[in-house]
Amino acid sequence: MCHLLLQSSHLQLYFTHGMERTLVTYVDTSDISAAMFITVLLFLIVIAPLVSLGILKLFQGKKKQALWYVLSGVAVYFIFQWFMWFVF
Repeated sequence: MCHLLLQSSHLQLYFTHGMERTLVTYVDTSDISAAMFITVLLFLIVIAPLVSLGILKLFQGKKKQALWYVLSGVAVYFIFQWFMWFVF
């Protein structure tokens, strides 16, 4: 069950499961630069899945496809770093 509590200056969201109560808070992301945010986002959406697919294909015995997936993930990372170095 979810409970929403309004206190003096902020909103608190609690999730309860039985007798246990968990406070859900927010994370302050104002100190993270735009380049770091985009790098992490690119890693989570593109690079990590490509490397993961490469490892999966390696276990399936498709070594050539596995190599291409891993190399394409690494290439995306280096292309992005090269782009960020010249643009910013």
